[in-house]
Amino acid sequence: MLFDKVLEFLADWLSRSGDHTFWSWVITIMYFITAVMAFVYLRKIRLSQIPDDRQKLFLWTGIFIFLLLMGINKQLDIQTLILMSMRYVMWRFRLWHYWRTFHFLMFYGLGSLFLISGILMTVKSGKAMLKSLAAVAGVLVVMLFVFMRANYIFMQHIHALELAGIGLIFIDLVIKMIFERRRNSSPVQEKI
Repeated sequence: MLFDKVLEFLADWLSRSGDHTFWSWVITIMYFITAVMAFVYLRKIRLSQIPDDRQKLFLWTGIFIFLLLMGINKQLDIQTLILMSMRYVMWRFRLWHYWRTFHFLMFYGLGSLFLISGILMTVKSGKAMLKSLAAVAGVLVVMLFVFMRANYIFMQHIHALELAGIGLIFIDLVIKMIFERRRNSSPVQEKI
C-alpha cells in the first residue's frame, strides 16, 4: 500500500520533471561535455605535481562538481521533487498554511549555501580565480540564471543566459588546455 503510493508519487514527479525542449537537452549535453573537460583538466593539474597548483585544483574541483550537479538537475529537476514531497507532507499533516514559509526558507537556505560555498571557494582558490576569470564569470552567470528561475523571473530567451555561462567555462577550459599544452611542449631553456 505505502510502496504503491511511493511509486505513484515518483511516477508523477518523473512525468513533470525536467525540461524536454530541444534547447534544454543541448544545455544538458553542454553541462556534461564541459564537466568532462573540467575532469580532464583536473587530471592534468594533479599529474603536473606543481606545488602552486593546490589552489587551481581546489577551484576546478568545485567547478567540476558544480557542472556535474547542474547537468543532473537540468533533467531530473530535483528541487521539484523536494517541493512536491514537502507539499504532500504539509497537506497530509494539515500544515498547508506554512507552505510559503517553507518555500521561503528552502530558497534562502539554498542561496545561503551557494553564498557560503562561493566565499569558501574564493578564500581557498585565491590567485587561481584571477587566472580563471572567464570560468568564474561563467559560474556566476549560471547562478544568476538559477536565481532568476527560482524567483519565477521569466524572460524570453532565458536558456541563452544559462548557455552563455556554460560557454564561458567551456572557452576558458579550451584556452587553458591549448596554452598549457604549448607551454609544456615548448623547449625549456635552463638558466646558467
